[in-house]
Amino acid sequence: MPAPASLIVLGLGGVSSSFLQIHAKTAALQSKFLISALANSRFSLLAPKQIPAVDVSAWVTAHPDRKPLDVLSLLSAVQADSRGPVIVVDNSSSPDLAALYPAILKSGASVCTPNKKSTSSSLKLYEEILAAAEGDKAGLYYGESTVGAGLPILSTLKELVATRDEILKVEGVLSGTRES
Repeated sequence: MPAPASLIVLGLGGVSSSFLQIHAKTAALQSKFLISALANSRFSLLAPKQIPAVDVSAWVTAHPDRKPLDVLSLLSAVQADSRGPVIVVDNSSSPDLAALYPAILKSGASVCTPNKKSTSSSLKLYEEILAAAEGDKAGLYYGESTVGAGLPILSTLKELVATRDEILKVEGVLSGTRES
C-alpha cells in the first residue's frame, strides 16, 4: 500500500472547517490523506500528532509552536517529513497564496483549490501555473470553481473539450459574491 499523502491546509475559515470535519469522520480519507500542516493569513503550524484535526481552535491553542505564515518554508518542512506525496489544499481566496502555486508545483507538491484567484487574476499567472504543472517531477494542479447555482462548470467544459466535443457557445445568467 502506498504511503498516505500529506496535506497542507491553507485558509481556516468555513470551507476548511467543513473539509477537516469530513476528513476526521471518514476513515477511508484518513488512511489516504494525513493532515500535516494548517495555516491562515496570521500563522502556520505543523500538525501535532496527538490532537485530531476536527477542532481547529483546539489544535491551534494546544500547539504553541505556530509561526508567521511562510508557505514555502512550511512546504519544505512537510516534504522533508513525508513519505508520500504532498498536496497543498488552498481553501482561501487569497491572491498572494495563488501567486505561490507555480513555486509549489515546481517543488513537486500538488495543489487542489477552489481559490478563483489562480485562474481569474491574470493570464500570466494562469500560464505560469500550467507551465509549472508540466514535467515528470512537477506537482498536479486541480482547481475548480462553481457558477450557476453551484454547477461544476469548469470540469464539465474541460471534459467536453477532452472528448473532442465542439463548444459553440456558453450562455447563462451568472451570479456570485463580490469581494471588497
